[in-house]
Amino acid sequence: APAFGGTTKGGAAGPNTGAEGTLVPGETATYTATYVIEQAAIDAGGVSNTVIAKGQDPADNEVSDDSDNGDETVDDDGDEDPTKDPTKTPINPNAELTVVKTASAADGTDLGDTITYTITVENTGNVTVDSIALTDTLTDAQGGALTLTTGPTFTSTDGASAEGTLVPGETATYTATYVIEQA
Repeated sequence: APAFGGTTKGGAAGPNTGAEGTLVPGETATYTATYVIEQAAIDAGGVSNTVIAKGQDPADNEVSDDSDNGDETVDDDGDEDPTKDPTKTPINPNAELTVVKTASAADGTDLGDTITYTITVENTGNVTVDSIALTDTLTDAQGGALTLTTGPTFTSTDGASAEGTLVPGETATYTATYVIEQA
């Protein structure tokens, strides 16, 4: 929640520095609030923040104002009032995947032996990536098309995401096999 930090008037400490909630004409109260960035905010592209200050005048009439971002020349929120725009903190999305594929042939590399491929897909960006699908192209040394015997098949993630989704820093593992043919 916003924490009261004191008041100022005319560049000096205000007369109500110790009294939160009361302002004399020309006095400004300062509050500080913090937000620890969560993954949902990064995935959404940033944070938008508005505060409403409310009080009562000497006749007990309510006085209020919505915060503004400090630029009263631009209407950021489309309400045609550039004096009541939220403070926006954009967070640039960086979607990035890093794929590594390794091969091992436990039986050797003779006709009928099996090559097992292990494929890791790591989310090296700063946003959640979903709908992840693999396209695996297998060819012989001369570029002729071959067909995998199995897979690629999802094995696991090193986090809590389901198949096809990775949060930043998370890695999914897939396997595929190929039984060596004469071609």
